[in-house]
Amino acid sequence: MGSASTDRLGRDGEGGAVYRLGQSRRRILAVADGSYSGAGLWKALPPRTTVLARCPKNRALFALPAHTTDGRRKYGDRLPTPQALLHERGGWRTMPVAVRGRTLDLSGWEDAQD
Repeated sequence: MGSASTDRLGRDGEGGAVYRLGQSRRRILAVADGSYSGAGLWKALPPRTTVLARCPKNRALFALPAHTTDGRRKYGDRLPTPQALLHERGGWRTMPVAVRGRTLDLSGWEDAQD
C-alpha cells in the first residue's frame, strides 16, 4: 500500500488511474434547506456540484459573468425570477429524493447548460 502508484483504496497502477479519472468526472447533487441557500453557499460550490434548495420566489438570479480583463463585471445577464419560471411549461424536472426514510418527489428547474 505504500507505493506511489497506489490510490487510497489500494488500487495499483492503471486500474487506480481509471478509478481516479471516474472520480474527477462525478457529479454531486446536494439538497439543502432554504435557510442555507444564501450567497455564501453558491460562491463556495466545487465544480460539477448542483444544489437543490428552496429560495424566495422574488430572488434575483443572474447568469455567470462573461470573462473580462478589467475585473469589474461581477454579474452576468439578469435571469427570470423563480416566480416567473413557475409559469414556464418546459425545463422542469421531477426527481425522487430520500429524506428521513421517506421518498419525496421534488421538482426543480433543469439547467440548459448541463
